[in-house]
Amino acid sequence: PEAGDATFFANPSKIAALRSIRDHRVVVTLLPGFGTVVFNLKDPILKDAAVRRAFASAIDRHTLVAKAAFGLYDADTGLRGMFTWAFDPSAGTIVYDPVRARALLSKDGWIPGADGIRLKYRRRLELQLVFSSQISVFDEAAPLMVAEARAIGIELVVRQYDRRVLWSPDGPLYRGRYQTALLNLENGLDPEPSAFLSCDQ
Repeated sequence: PEAGDATFFANPSKIAALRSIRDHRVVVTLLPGFGTVVFNLKDPILKDAAVRRAFASAIDRHTLVAKAAFGLYDADTGLRGMFTWAFDPSAGTIVYDPVRARALLSKDGWIPGADGIRLKYRRRLELQLVFSSQISVFDEAAPLMVAEARAIGIELVVRQYDRRVLWSPDGPLYRGRYQTALLNLENGLDPEPSAFLSCDQ
């Protein structure tokens, strides 16, 4: 057989164009990886569990997957990856609920200001979101997240880093110079994800 052209880990935004190429086939397969938002718990604002819960409830994962990843990613089972045998379908997920998010913030003392951004002790509820500039899905997702956060009174300011800088030992992640980070992580063949999820890791 003749040698052909191939690409791997294609940009999801190109899926329609790739499917239109004659004599080529697009294969979508599961990977042991997931995208996630992480919080810096040493940050004075994010120490507050109500803020973290409100933020999580304000993000519509299904819309993000549909618009930013063109439906190619799974909004509900991000940790499943290739490990269908180890996936627990009864495991809970965080429900998109902006009404609950606003109520959590109000109960916690964050009151909407004149511009809609909440204040507490005269401090604006402003968070920075960092992510890698080399991940196209994040380029699409970040503006959607900014709009969803603003809808509940959080000003989300995005900052992109070159991947080498973001993950550098001197970079914002390892030095704790961030508030929230949008990351893509890949697990190994073992479905046990403590290395990503346990605080002591």
